[in-house]
Amino acid sequence: MSLLRLPVLLSGLVLLLTCFPCEAQPVNPPGNTDDFKRGDANGDGCVDSLDSAFILNWLFMSGAPPECMDAADANDDGQVSQADFVHIENALLPGGPLLPAPGPDTCGPDPSSDTLDCQVYATASCDPGINCGVPTECQLVDNGTGTVDLPPAGCPYVGPSLLHMIVEDAGNNLPPGTQINIAIEHGSFSGVVITPALGPMGGEIENFNSVLHMEITGTGALASFSRTIDLAAPCEVLTGPRVAGDPVQTFTNEMRALEGMLTGDPDFALLHIKAGSDFGLPSPGQTTLTMGTGGDFNVDSFFDITYEIDFQGAPGGALAGLSGSATGSLLMGTPGINDSEFRRGDCNTDGGTDIADAVKVLNHLFPPSGTVNLVLCHDACDANDDGALNVADAVRILNALFGTVTVPLPAPYPGCGADPTADELLCATYNPPCP
Repeated sequence: MSLLRLPVLLSGLVLLLTCFPCEAQPVNPPGNTDDFKRGDANGDGCVDSLDSAFILNWLFMSGAPPECMDAADANDDGQVSQADFVHIENALLPGGPLLPAPGPDTCGPDPSSDTLDCQVYATASCDPGINCGVPTECQLVDNGTGTVDLPPAGCPYVGPSLLHMIVEDAGNNLPPGTQINIAIEHGSFSGVVITPALGPMGGEIENFNSVLHMEITGTGALASFSRTIDLAAPCEVLTGPRVAGDPVQTFTNEMRALEGMLTGDPDFALLHIKAGSDFGLPSPGQTTLTMGTGGDFNVDSFFDITYEIDFQGAPGGALAGLSGSATGSLLMGTPGINDSEFRRGDCNTDGGTDIADAVKVLNHLFPPSGTVNLVLCHDACDANDDGALNVADAVRILNALFGTVTVPLPAPYPGCGADPTADELLCATYNPPCP
């Protein structure tokens, strides 16, 4: 899957796919039959992972229902269910199947006879020139020295998963069954100051301003809450050495610091987001610059971000008396990062699955003091295929190797292949050949 937005972890929602049957929800009564775009459940004119989350939030998290049920019926089976989430995510994969008509670039009436209808679908969402926010790849012009300037202007760093969720639990003061979802895109880089070699990693030190564009929504008791906030977030990135002029330049990165803070807002007395090694939140990465035939460079760059989000509701606002926090990690990168084929369990990407892979998982989760441990293919490390990286993956590898009853790892294994499971993880790069 291309990284289309940075956005809030869907892991809990995806797990619900195994817990609920595919039953249609009550549909809107017959009414208008507006033209619409198949899969655009949230009606913004773009078909992306935001639509997947919109469907699941409605089905399972008391979110608002789709105003155009026909658009949410992504597989055109006459009902809206978790199967539509899967159909959208499959369509977003490179080479994935097209959604049924109407779409993907133009609107039209539903060609199928069913009990669903389209109560509301904005005319503007049918504009064929609508800007869906992110290019399909990142290309930069040679800066005159045989390489490019970073961070990549016009190419936001975005993520495979849709929502960072602050959920009700023992550490958060939220009503039962309520969560706050924050969809984030990190871009609008400006004020870039580059300190040339040699930085701490042997390359540049990049200091710059950026903007976290956040779509914030609630569920449960906060189902009516919705805000859009652009948060200024100064950053510092370290890079490894590269050889200017080479047609392919691959080097390591590290997000040293990213921090944005909002205070005095009508809804948030405090909204604080931070990531990077300066905060004890290791965020290593890698960049590959590939020269094209015209001399421009294609930029494939990603970070394995560890982040922390905290908020406190403002008195008198919609979140008054509430507070919460969330921590986690995810892969975020420039548009065009490929979802590579991989071999399950090969966490260190050396072409096999052995005890070194279990060690790689643990070192990634619990890096020795003062070190970072970059994972290039999160899908390969997800040995139990549950859509998350945790200690259970190391245990699953060891059980497959040494268990009393040896159970093969989930597909793709022992050969390579694409991930058959829709989840938030990606495989940014997998180096061993996959015949």
